[in-house]
Amino acid sequence: MFERKINPIEKSVMFLSLNTMIQFKCHQKLDFNNLKKAILCTKQRFQYLRLKILKDNENFKFVEQNDQELNETKIEIVQLKSIEEFQTEWKERHILFGSKNHDLTLGVLFFHLYYYDNNYELYMSSNHSGNDARGHFIILKDIITNLENILCDKIELKDRKKFLNIHENISHNFCLDDLKAGPWYENEFQRLENIPRENIIEEKFKNLSYNFEFFQFDEETSLKIIQNCKLNKCSVQAIFSLASTIALVNEKIDLKSISDKIECLNSIPCDMRYYFGLDLEDLIKGAASLCWLQQLGKNDNLWSVAEQTTKVIHDMKNSNEGIKWWLKCLNGYNLSKYSHIASSLGKISLSEENLRNIKIMDLRFSCSTPYKAINDVFFKNSESRFQMMHVFTYSNRLTFNFCCSYPTFSSEWTKRFFQNVKNIMLSFKQENLFLDDVIPLLLR
Repeated sequence: MFERKINPIEKSVMFLSLNTMIQFKCHQKLDFNNLKKAILCTKQRFQYLRLKILKDNENFKFVEQNDQELNETKIEIVQLKSIEEFQTEWKERHILFGSKNHDLTLGVLFFHLYYYDNNYELYMSSNHSGNDARGHFIILKDIITNLENILCDKIELKDRKKFLNIHENISHNFCLDDLKAGPWYENEFQRLENIPRENIIEEKFKNLSYNFEFFQFDEETSLKIIQNCKLNKCSVQAIFSLASTIALVNEKIDLKSISDKIECLNSIPCDMRYYFGLDLEDLIKGAASLCWLQQLGKNDNLWSVAEQTTKVIHDMKNSNEGIKWWLKCLNGYNLSKYSHIASSLGKISLSEENLRNIKIMDLRFSCSTPYKAINDVFFKNSESRFQMMHVFTYSNRLTFNFCCSYPTFSSEWTKRFFQNVKNIMLSFKQENLFLDDVIPLLLR
């Protein structure tokens, strides 16, 4: 039976859950047992999904499920009362699911299904310790493919995927003493103590662990922004990271008042699968944090800043800064104290073009902190002040979300902050854009 200790990199995100909601229709009424079979096929393919997390003194470890735990696929199923409830109340359901205190001693994968008539809304949560967002969508895609095959009475054999322990014994030529000596960063724009918390909590939200805001651009707007990115030799991740950085700085100072450049800490996640020659279907905690100091001035051309950011990210990946981050994490060295991270998940496809029995309607993603027992270990007597943003392209539309711990950040602040991010992102429809142009759009 498989068993191993959870290493520091995996442990650093063990309190985080990756959550998706997918809305779909079936050409025939869905037999819930078929959905369970599809999930079991995916668990049998990916070793990580057959694990649970146990605590051994002060350490945590992965342990393989027994046969009963493996074969018992639990899905909480709720029938909704109307199509209006199905269409309009998804956000509340999403937040409640993402806040649910999943029991990791039973497994790392959890589900909830809501439905009305032949409309289905499947929620899936996977623990972040042995998986990342890219892997999370691989799991979802595999389940949907399996369900399609079951509905078609078709059997498809796929390669089994072992749970790899890639973080230990990393091959590198970096001097650990140099890494330990620095540099590491923290500055005033990363301190979040003064951001207001929720004072009055509604009864139905008293058990929430996080909040979630979402917006999606139409195809025309999405295409224009992507074309501008190509024209200016920068990535969508670069402009999204820049927009979220500006919005965070706006929380600290009035940008109208700055006379010179300000310096702030930026951070993005970097997928390290390429370093180990792995493919996207290997479930690992494959992301490292790339951090750098960035300067901003009122007269800066934001497209030029985004181009420079794209180059910085590219150079940091090529010089294996991600491996340096992993080594610092594994050895307990000081890590830069970033407070926000803007992640790009790229283009998400669930092979919709090959599905005959299933019609996918929409997709949502979030990251949350739902594990009370683990949070007590990680944060002890303090509270988590966690926030993360994601952007991905789905169905030719740029899709954005903002997740943050609750009630440590108020819902009013969350809405206002993410509205600022949205306003800045919409500004990138312009081919010429300066920081001075977006400052009047920012709410304070």
